[in-house]
Amino acid sequence: MDEAIVKVDQAAAALLQALDAYEAEMTSCLAAQDLKRLRAEVVNLRRSLLGLEMGVLYHDWAGDAARPEGKAIDVCGEAFGPEKADPLAKIGD
Repeated sequence: MDEAIVKVDQAAAALLQALDAYEAEMTSCLAAQDLKRLRAEVVNLRRSLLGLEMGVLYHDWAGDAARPEGKAIDVCGEAFGPEKADPLAKIGD
């Protein structure tokens, strides 16, 4: 799956470059709105692919097993201690 994500992303990047390079020529065939929409869709595709790629990278992260009953881990509390985890907590005191 990693290779498929990379290949599709490379093709999308090439499409963006082609759209930029041939924008003037394409406006005779397509409306400017359509070109903008197409470009936006390709950018969204690349964002989705990035999300998939990051998901593959972190899929086997051991943190999932450390979560009791599927609850989120307090990363700030783990890194800095519970007293520094919520800087706004002392405002109410």
